Amino acid sequence: MSDFLKWWRANPGFEFFLVATTSGDLIDRRGLVFAGRPRKASSGAAMGVFSRESEIRSVRQKLEEQNDKLTTLNEQAISLQSQIDEAEANLVNLRSATEAAAEELSVAQADERSARATLAAMDERISREQRLLDETEVAKGESIIRRNRAQDLLTAKDGQVAGLRQAIVDGEQDVERRRKDAETRRSLLGDVRLSLAEQRQRLELAGRELADLESR
Repeated sequence: MSDFLKWWRANPGFEFFLVATTSGDLIDRRGLVFAGRPRKASSGAAMGVFSRESEIRSVRQKLEEQNDKLTTLNEQAISLQSQIDEAEANLVNLRSATEAAAEELSVAQADERSARATLAAMDERISREQRLLDETEVAKGESIIRRNRAQDLLTAKDGQVAGLRQAIVDGEQDVERRRKDAETRRSLLGDVRLSLAEQRQRLELAGRELADLESR
């Protein structure tokens, strides 16, 4: 018994129902000790020994049955604990993936809002530049009309040739200046349209990324 108690202290995780010693003493898992029957000193000692051995075999059989049941329960508990640990690990991974996806979605939504704001600003700028270009075209047309009128006036009135020629020169300079201004604005409008196309591509890419994230 003392050897078992020492071993049990060194292995507190050992599970059992009852332990029987060769002397017939029993120890349960609470640590309670049940002493065996005292040996009879009468002439029926041999009979008592056989009876005691029969009791010990019966108790051992019951102990083995209980230990088998306990072993089965321990195996089931270990299996269930393994399943629980795996489920908890999967849950942690799923939560991490969900949090990462939520963060990516938030970033994608912020990028989309920024892209939409930039696109709106680009549209407004294009509209403004288009209005200025239209005004330049109108002014250019008016300058051409004035030049043509001056040319007609020069043909009709030879006496006013010098003044009319100066008016034509002024008109042509005005036309050239406005033409250059129109070309500059056309170039600027082309750059803005190119930037708008690039921004729209970014917006479409952000939209596809957002749709992909929302579909997960």
